Amino acid sequence: MKGALHPCEGGRHQKGGRALCTRP
Repeated sequence: MKGALHPCEGGRHQKGGRALCTRP
């Protein structure tokens, strides 16, 4: 599942269990 913690479309998941939302 993509964005399980944060419903971010086209978001990037950083290593370590942190969900960062990066929208170009």
